[in-house]
Amino acid sequence: MPCIWSDDWIEVYSATLKVDEEGDLYVLLRFSATEALMAYCDALKYSVHKYFPQAIAEAA
Repeated sequence: MPCIWSDDWIEVYSATLKVDEEGDLYVLLRFSATEALMAYCDALKYSVHKYFPQAIAEAA
């Protein structure tokens, strides 16, 4: 499976930093998935559907 760097997975449109009363920081992101991430997810789903039943059968 090809290597996909994590910075290729989403496109960030905006980021907001928030601090709560206890001093905890939160970063709120607006983003969308890239074609690279969707292709990676599709490849994982294909592998699970193809090989998982065989692995379960062999383990039983």
